[in-house]
Amino acid sequence: MLRELIQQRQPRELTKSVSQSTLAINKSGRMFWQDGQLIYNGKYKIEKYLGGGGFALTYQAMHTKLNRRVVIKTPNISVQRDPDYPKYVERFKKEAQMLAMCCTDSHPHIVQVFDFFEKDGRYCLEMQYIAGESLWEYVQRQGKLPETEAVKYICQIGLALVEVHKKGVFHLDVTPPNIMLNFDPGVPKSGKAVLIDFGIAGDMSPPSTLSRTFGNKAFAPYELRKGIRHPTVDVYCLAAYFVLCHHWTTPYQFL
Repeated sequence: MLRELIQQRQPRELTKSVSQSTLAINKSGRMFWQDGQLIYNGKYKIEKYLGGGGFALTYQAMHTKLNRRVVIKTPNISVQRDPDYPKYVERFKKEAQMLAMCCTDSHPHIVQVFDFFEKDGRYCLEMQYIAGESLWEYVQRQGKLPETEAVKYICQIGLALVEVHKKGVFHLDVTPPNIMLNFDPGVPKSGKAVLIDFGIAGDMSPPSTLSRTFGNKAFAPYELRKGIRHPTVDVYCLAAYFVLCHHWTTPYQFL
């Protein structure tokens, strides 16, 4: 029955889309921190640009006082210049608050948040740096995963979702690019999956629908495209991830 919900679309098409998106961000001039740049009075040293989308950019940085590698997420320049920027800031604050609530017990499969701060009107979210690669990158490199490995990761992210839902939050974008894999080089098959990017997460309070649709269309269920938020959205996304990893296909986009 699950196969009826998928189509034979090659993953390289999504790779092309991701690459074109990154190129567009670079050409638009939204990147404003350079490698090696010290920011916020020398508190952080930018190591490299990690990626971004229509709302925010993420950077790998070193917390110079703690000697700790972190990830910094901040709204891109085009968003900062938008007349509705205050509304974007409120959304960004909500993301930080929901993430902090979900990781209060330092859950091993949920990215940790360290700080949320503002300087000169620019807001930043400081998060845990996870050494490794996204599940999407891993599958692109490895191809179809063995069933035992795919099930291992789906169980780990399932545990993360149990915690997230217990806190009254929906992630709404549980897709391979938002699942990081961390490996211990000295231990075979040591991959640990960690759920990241709560940028479009929503809480369970009324109303039960979103004002607009979000998410990766390749993995989003029909309900999400209709603006409905419910725990089943996250469950569907997680199942769609398994289809990609084990069957090397992507979910059907237009039901």
